[in-house]
Amino acid sequence: MAAIVGTDGNDNLVSPEASSNDTINALAGDDRIEARGGDDLILPGPGNDRIEGGDGRDDVLLPGSLDQYELYRYTAFGNEGVIRGPEGVDTLLDVEAIRTDISGTREFSDVPEFLSYAYLASYADLSAAFGEDRDVAWDHFYQVGAVEGRAITFDGAGYLAANPDVLAAQGGNVDDAALHYLRFGRAEGRQTDFDGAQYVASHADLIAAFRGQGDADALGTNHYISFGLNEGRATDTFNETTYAAGNPDLAVAGVVTAEALAEHWINYGSVEGRAGAYDPVIA
Repeated sequence: MAAIVGTDGNDNLVSPEASSNDTINALAGDDRIEARGGDDLILPGPGNDRIEGGDGRDDVLLPGSLDQYELYRYTAFGNEGVIRGPEGVDTLLDVEAIRTDISGTREFSDVPEFLSYAYLASYADLSAAFGEDRDVAWDHFYQVGAVEGRAITFDGAGYLAANPDVLAAQGGNVDDAALHYLRFGRAEGRQTDFDGAQYVASHADLIAAFRGQGDADALGTNHYISFGLNEGRATDTFNETTYAAGNPDLAVAGVVTAEALAEHWINYGSVEGRAGAYDPVIA
């Protein structure tokens, strides 16, 4: 067993034995860490580090809680991953778990696969350069994009919900949705956003089910993909204009956008008996 401590500079930290259980504390700097074999504990510290766990169980220990970090995983080239958080960007190979001071341990195998097509769909320059090559897309993110601050901004669920013909034809896989957008949707000028909050606000049973449950936009979008289309549900009967006009106190409180007004109706207005949420029915 070895205790390896780096410096505040850029270090090359390699375990001296192939099978010992080591603790590697890199401190600051952009470091290369090779734990080799054994069950190792790795503290990368501030900086952009490259971490290779090797054989055995290797845990990366981070300060704070898991919700401060973005975790990405891609298995086509082995067990590669990226951690992006307040201390920098770390690239991983053969690491088994992420620990934090506050919120415990997450097995790296539980991190969802990186949505390569969605990454390409998020950036016209990348899709122009790489086409539909999902492996190259991951490699770009792994080597360059994560440090550049790039992120997946294409919402595959929103694209499917906004294009019911695509949803009906190919189901609810969000990365397949991004591939459709790359092949056809961008050139066709298809809509990429769906207002899930407006959808929830349009249905009393969904309001009751999702009130106080978090992001109404995401909840509504996922419900429409899974059930709403097949049930023939309307996507938007909530009238944010009349709701705002009938409740001027909301503007004073800063509730002014269409999504914020819909979320207010879902979480508060519907139980407070507020008026103006729906257009009057004309006989």
